[in-house]
Amino acid sequence: MLIVISNNKGGQGKTFLATLLTLFLASNPDNEDRITCCDLDRSQRNFSDSVSKLKLPIIHNLPDKKEYNRRFWIVDTPPNIREVTDVVRQAIIDADLLVVPVILSKYSVQGVNRVAETRGAKDLRIILNDWNGTLIEKKAEEYLHNEGFDIIGKLSRNRRVSRNIESLDRWDAGLQRAQAQKIISVLAGIFKS
Repeated sequence: MLIVISNNKGGQGKTFLATLLTLFLASNPDNEDRITCCDLDRSQRNFSDSVSKLKLPIIHNLPDKKEYNRRFWIVDTPPNIREVTDVVRQAIIDADLLVVPVILSKYSVQGVNRVAETRGAKDLRIILNDWNGTLIEKKAEEYLHNEGFDIIGKLSRNRRVSRNIESLDRWDAGLQRAQAQKIISVLAGIFKS
């Protein structure tokens, strides 16, 4: 299964979500030998750094298409449209599951539209990140719904939690129970949709 995390706007939580998905899948012992991390963000490689302690395979390109169904391939993409190479475009097009984290603003919504244009369809799953429920966020959420996008979850941002997850420090001890349950329910929802 090719799982691609993408948004053409930086700072939306792509690496954060890719890391969470990796941890979520790796928490099932049956998946341990079936996960490969694909870090296509050449400029930063933060995903590679985030998951290196898990001792999972990390690659910096796409696997051959015939390999897609044999493993979980979790792909983190670059934020900058100038870095969207043919490999990144192909990942967005081929994705079995395309997840777009969004911190609602004018530019992040434009990023969602760019990802949908690249894919040629609106069959992507949106997670609203750093959600506070403000009027502006609710209007942007309504716009995305009206445009036909599928919003599968909302996460309020907890800076301490995100730092701990991204560095894999104190994964169990550092998370507050309610935030952990929220994250797990959103991630579980990804695989149900």
